Order: sequence, then structure tokens, then C-alpha cells
Amino acid sequence: MTNSDLKPLIALESRLLQLEERLCFLRQLTPLNFEFELNRLSEQHERALNVNLDLNFKPAFRYARLLNLDRIDQEFEQARLDLKDFSHKASAKPDAELGLLVANELGLRLKELALQVSVLRARGDASLCNKVAQELYYFSKEALTEAHAVAKQWLALPDSTGEPEKEVDLASTLAEIATQRGQRVVIETPEIASVAAVGAGRLLVRRGAQVTPHQARRIYEHEVEGHLLMRQRSQSQLPPFRIGSQGADCDEEGRAIWLEEQAGYLDNSRKKQLAGRFVAAQALRKLPDISSVYRSLRRSGVKHISPRDVLRLFRGGALGREVIYLPAYLRIKRKFAHEQQLAQLMSLGRLSCASAERLLSLCQRS
Repeated sequence: MTNSDLKPLIALESRLLQLEERLCFLRQLTPLNFEFELNRLSEQHERALNVNLDLNFKPAFRYARLLNLDRIDQEFEQARLDLKDFSHKASAKPDAELGLLVANELGLRLKELALQVSVLRARGDASLCNKVAQELYYFSKEALTEAHAVAKQWLALPDSTGEPEKEVDLASTLAEIATQRGQRVVIETPEIASVAAVGAGRLLVRRGAQVTPHQARRIYEHEVEGHLLMRQRSQSQLPPFRIGSQGADCDEEGRAIWLEEQAGYLDNSRKKQLAGRFVAAQALRKLPDISSVYRSLRRSGVKHISPRDVLRLFRGGALGREVIYLPAYLRIKRKFAHEQQLAQLMSLGRLSCASAERLLSLCQRS
């Protein structure tokens, strides 16, 4: 099967990219008054981490108006029908294995995008949002158990040592690093819940964010090397590298942390931060209540978690996306240690480990 035979799938991937951009999943789940609620939580945060007392706090988030999700669902259904039609026609051809594999990958991604719509429909309902999010960010019991054990080890590590650094403006420092490396990076400074993120081919940095130079370099490895440049490379690839495969969101974060480690930035401080986020997110999965989260943090001895990290768990009600980082990193680290080709393939676009392994297997058979 030639690239010409894949034209219907290339066109369909472009449609899905437009739908994904319209969906604005994380943006739709980010409260308009996040900073206001953060200030409220910050007043009680330290006490909640250290005193055995239920927190008298419940986020009162406000959100932008949702887009027409029924219309999105209709377009997803049409895409499913188009994939079914392509697969039916391709199955009659003798060399259809690649086309059928790509169609299957796009079909799985469609299911994942449909789950994002379900999360958006549950926005504001902590219990329902939490339930659907656990399906969207699925990890096996074994993977979560492994991550829990690693989190426990990381929380017991001594604090990172060294001379304290003076904080710098994050956006301007990242721009300087990009210039030094000769990399084209467009930086915008909106109000976002995280310190930095990637969206629509741009690096988004929270307005006014101040970090140490060491933290800025780590953030550059994670956001630019781990997300932005990979997405730029994906633009010249065949499906599903641009739209991503099912589970790519999780493994992309795992790979970004692996890149931090390769560059020497996964120090004890960062490990404790990731471990604390995982403990909090796991507590949220059991009971989407902020007092329950703080009780779990106290029991686990978590001291190095910011109120921002705690409040981010409750985006959309109880998204808890922070659960993905540690188990995804452990999976990537294990896979990349034995399969160098996997690391190379996943640097080209938004692939999960499972999808990349299926593509590699096809290449090897061919």
C-alpha cells in the first residue's frame, strides 16, 4: 500500500486534528477563577499538610461556556463511518496491512477523543468526572502498584542540596535557551493552571511565572524537547503521528520525564514533586474530596507539594490527570532500556508505546 492509498486516512487525520483543536479539552476544563480559588486554598494549605484536621474548603470553580458537544459527536460518528468504509475497501487489497493498521489506530484514537467529550459533559460533577477520567487515563492495577512503591521510595529521599538560586522570569529564560540551541519556539504568556504547557504549536508559560535557572532548564527539556519539538516533527509524518494514538497523552508525559532524566534534571526535588502529585491523584481516584487528598498526603509524609498542584487535581470537577506522570515514566524507562528503535520512533510524533510497538512489528515483518 502506497502513500497515495493512504490519502483518505491522511485527510481524516486532518479532520480529527481540527476537531481536537475545537474541543480544547484541557482549556475547557480550566476554571476561569482558578487563581482566585488558589489564593483561598493557599491560606489553609500548610496547616492542612501538617495538622490532622479536615479542610474547610471546596473549590467553587466557574467555567467558560461549553461548545456544542452534540455537533462534535456527530462529526466523530461520521469519522467512524469513514474509517469503517476505508477498512472494508482496503481489506480486499493484497497489501492492505499498513492501511488497516493505521485505520485501527485512528479508530482507537477516536474512542479516546469520545471519552474526552464524556469528561467535558461531566464537567463540574466531581464524582462523574472522576469516574470517566479514570477510564480516559487508564493504568493497570500492577502499574499503579509499581508507581506507588516508587513514590514511597522517592518521598524518603533526602532533599536536594546546593546553593539556593535566585529566581528568574521563566518566559524570558526559556526564550534565551531556545536562542542558544538554535530552536524556533513561539512563547505566549496566558493565565494557565500549570507553570508551562504546549498547545497549538506554541509554548505556553504562565504569566509572571518565576523559577530558578535549574528549574527553567528542566522545564525546557520537558516542554520543548519532550512535547513541542516532537509535535513539530510529526507534521511531516503519516497518520497517526499528528493526531496521536490511544494512550499517547500518557506516554508523551512519561517520555518527557525520561528526557529530563537523560539531561540530568530528575533530581531528588523533582522526584519528590512527582511522587507527591501521584499520591494526591491516587487519593482523588478513591474519593474526589479535597480533605481526603490532604489526609492521604499527611499519611504519606508529603511535604513538597504546592497548593497549585493540589488544586489542579480538581479541574473539571476531579480530572486528576496528574496520576499519569509516574506510571507512564516507569513504563517508558523500562521500554526504552531494551528497545532503542522505540525511543527513536516515538520522537517523531504522538505515539503511545503500544502503538509504536505495533508499527515497529509491521515494519519488521515487511
